[in-house]
Amino acid sequence: MLFTGEEEAKNTNDTISNTKNDITMGSKVRRFFLKRKGFQLSIFFPFCLKGGDPMLDFHCPTVPMNFFKYLLELEGKLAMRYLYYVSFLDLELDHPETDETLPHVCQLIRKKIRGTDLIARRDDKRFWVILPFVEGEDAFCVAERVRGFIEKDIDTPKSKPVDRTVSIGGACFPTHSPDIAHLLCTADRMLFLAKANGGNKVSFPDR
Repeated sequence: MLFTGEEEAKNTNDTISNTKNDITMGSKVRRFFLKRKGFQLSIFFPFCLKGGDPMLDFHCPTVPMNFFKYLLELEGKLAMRYLYYVSFLDLELDHPETDETLPHVCQLIRKKIRGTDLIARRDDKRFWVILPFVEGEDAFCVAERVRGFIEKDIDTPKSKPVDRTVSIGGACFPTHSPDIAHLLCTADRMLFLAKANGGNKVSFPDR
């Protein structure tokens, strides 16, 4: 079907308008879910306790891993539906921490991300972070801030000062990955690359 110049311009403007509306609606929908995350988390805690989730730590300000995966999947569906960026950081400490110092490390990460970003503890060395509405370049800057902040921190509660570094792999949907599952694999691959290059580095697909 052939369009005149005016009809083609009108169709283009309609497409742009619909895209803007989708992005605006995505922001509103995400705010709606954010208001309920605290409620969802309060419901989920008893199930974690009942199931004996080893990653649940009331002294470490992170989201339980099982619930984090649910929120990550939800964030991915919202991002695909309403066309907005979601970045993912995979952080691993270059040296293991004790249960006593892990909350301190969590606080260091939390200070360099937004209050609406989510962080989960994967194990005693590894953390996952979701950065909604953050494009790849900005996510790289966030990761660098976190890495530098942890490197400069030498204080450890109830212990002697220590040298602490972290390696970070990251990726952005849809810039680097077509879906959330692929996003996790890409970030994991970038983390492996950061560690292979000596650690204490940030690695992204386009950097």
